[in-house]
Amino acid sequence: MTRGKLVYIDEEGNVFVSNEFNGDMYYEKGSIGQTYAKAFEKMPHHLGIAAMSSWLYKLQSPIHKYDADEVRFIHVGDNKIDLTRDTYFKFWFSDYLYIRNDAKTFTITNRAGEQAVLPENSISIYCFGVYEDCINISNQPTTEDDVIDSTAATEEHRQQVARNIQHFCNKITFRAAAHDLSKLQQPEKAGFDRATLKLKDMTYGSPEYAKSLEELSETLEHHYAHNDHHPQFYKNGVAGMNLYALVEMYEDWKAAGKRNKDGNIVKSVELNKDKFCLDEQLYSILMNTAKMDLEEENSHK
Repeated sequence: MTRGKLVYIDEEGNVFVSNEFNGDMYYEKGSIGQTYAKAFEKMPHHLGIAAMSSWLYKLQSPIHKYDADEVRFIHVGDNKIDLTRDTYFKFWFSDYLYIRNDAKTFTITNRAGEQAVLPENSISIYCFGVYEDCINISNQPTTEDDVIDSTAATEEHRQQVARNIQHFCNKITFRAAAHDLSKLQQPEKAGFDRATLKLKDMTYGSPEYAKSLEELSETLEHHYAHNDHHPQFYKNGVAGMNLYALVEMYEDWKAAGKRNKDGNIVKSVELNKDKFCLDEQLYSILMNTAKMDLEEENSHK
């Protein structure tokens, strides 16, 4: 694992340095360092420090997971870079420096104290303050438009999102397998054995339905205390839920609605809005989903 920084010298000799990056920052085929160097060649002129930092964030974000405020260029001086030992370890220290020079004349002092003129329109690579390689730049862009070919970064992003979604699905699948298992064990089973037939012929939210739930109070108290997909599990109700519990709650409402007379998920969401103090945004999201699911369900009848 190697680290590296990008150093930019503009036409006036102002020197800007990036934050440090981790991971294969040496310059070899296929390395992150080579990827950064090729992109650095295409960074437009005359961006200004804020736009340069924005460019850098777009470049690195698919590869490195730094926060946005850590990805930046800072102005560190002008007209000279001193890589001698003391100065290097106090300020410049990183395994690799990729130094792009847009100034006509610029002098650098290497780790041994020797001075050299950096070629104009080039990227010089220094490893621990010692010259290693130089890349000539041609056809530099003058706008922000052509920064880097985004294909590889987009594909990496797509794959990462796919992995995230699969991870989400794995957690939901585990919840599906464990859903309401406590109902199959005492003390809950006896209570639900008595209530199942009664609830089947009742309308969800009706006075009769509420009365039956009162008769089940001890059973439900145990059930809510052991199943986090119910708002009653939390001191602050739905606001205490994570997204995984919320998805299971929604699917529970949808399934429960089918067990009651004239029940469906749209009606359940409507009735539960006030019952569970759903705010307008969450209610809208659940209702949009409910209407879509009910429409799809009806189209298959």
